[in-house]
Amino acid sequence: MRKATISVSVLTLIFALFVPMQANAATAKAGATCTKLKATQIVGTKKFTCIKSGKKLVWDKGVTIPKAATPKPTATTTPTPPVVVVKKAQEIVFPALKDAYVIDKKLGLTKATTSGGLAVSYSASGACSYDAASNSVSLTAAGKCIITASQAGDANYFPAEAITRTFAILKSAQEIEFTKIDDAYLVDEEISLSEGITSAGLTVSISASGACTYDMANNSILLKSVGKCSVTASQAGDASYLAAASITRTFEIKKTAQTIEVEEFEEQDLSESKGISLSFSSEADAPDVVVTTSTATVCTVDGNEVTFLSAGDCKLTFTKAGNASFEAAPNVTRTIKIISNAVSGSEESPADFGIELIKGEISVTVDGINDDISDVVCEADSSNEACIDEDGSGVLDPDSENRYVEVLLTITNNSKTTWVADQLMLQIEDETFDFTSVYSIDSLEGLELEPGDSITGSFFVLLPNEIDSADALIIYGNSEEETTFFFKANS
Repeated sequence: MRKATISVSVLTLIFALFVPMQANAATAKAGATCTKLKATQIVGTKKFTCIKSGKKLVWDKGVTIPKAATPKPTATTTPTPPVVVVKKAQEIVFPALKDAYVIDKKLGLTKATTSGGLAVSYSASGACSYDAASNSVSLTAAGKCIITASQAGDANYFPAEAITRTFAILKSAQEIEFTKIDDAYLVDEEISLSEGITSAGLTVSISASGACTYDMANNSILLKSVGKCSVTASQAGDASYLAAASITRTFEIKKTAQTIEVEEFEEQDLSESKGISLSFSSEADAPDVVVTTSTATVCTVDGNEVTFLSAGDCKLTFTKAGNASFEAAPNVTRTIKIISNAVSGSEESPADFGIELIKGEISVTVDGINDDISDVVCEADSSNEACIDEDGSGVLDPDSENRYVEVLLTITNNSKTTWVADQLMLQIEDETFDFTSVYSIDSLEGLELEPGDSITGSFFVLLPNEIDSADALIIYGNSEEETTFFFKANS
């Protein structure tokens, strides 16, 4: 029983709550009951208000709500969404560079690009520089050259990682061209060298050691003594070339061999020649030829003068010593066969015709004697005291106690100085008789002979008729020392 009462009460309460809510929720219209004073409700275009009419609450007639103007939409520009660019990475392809030589001067580079196709920029440091105009590397000196390739990127590519290549700039090798030097002789004194250069065209320096020296001014080797001479050619190199390997040439400096050239002698007649004069040609600093004889009773030797003493074999030995420059010459022997066909004086064969005298390097040879020339001399000079000029013919008086004798002489100057003759005369016992020239009937005084000169001339002496032999022929020369030799003059 108690349970049913509780249930009725709950239902009554729920109903009581539900009804007003349902009436309030009804759509408002004029005169309809409303539940709350002054409550409003919009229905359509009207606004209804809950009013008290008597004891009821009802909706009024409603008020029309004015239609609000619809605002015109404002035009707006829709912003373009930003374009997002995603940059790409790029790489430089730069092969390694080979070593180069200073003489190459320039090294061309390949126009490189990156994997993105962008041009690469180069820079250089070290012993080189970069020329952008020719895209080449100038090699300025030996050393290291460092080339860096870079690319800064653009709107589409990031900068590339720079790449550096290093290579060596080297000096070039060079060689000396130096020909072999043949053995030389000390008398040569000097050997000229050709101007030496290397394969690189650089001038070679020369030095010498041993028995020689180098003369830079004349580019020649001076030979100082017998022995070995070593000549070294060198080149120290320069900014472009390495030093060349030195080359040394060694040769012998020798003594010069000597020979004595003496022809075989002809047979000599003692009646025609009393000796001979020898002469030898030789280099200035070579020893002289020495002549000796082993037959002193047949001939004697004084320097280069051989005097014949008697008939027989005159055996001569010729030697030539060596010195610092010359080897000794092999000895040479020669024999002069001397005969004697001389007879006592006669008109056909004067006893001393052809005697040659050499003294003080002046040689005088009697080439002939003539007694039959008196008329000739008088015709040449009719004023001579020995000539009578009665009919103008200038003939020597047949009764005269004097006559002219002609002596044909050859005079040679073998000395090294000019020889001046002071006087020529004939000596007979204690008397002397002057000669005159065949051309001017003058004396020999003042005759000059240069070294090596030789003259042949007729000289005349006026002799007393009773004299048929002269003791000596005398020549006075530069030193005023008389030069004499014996000969006969037949009447």
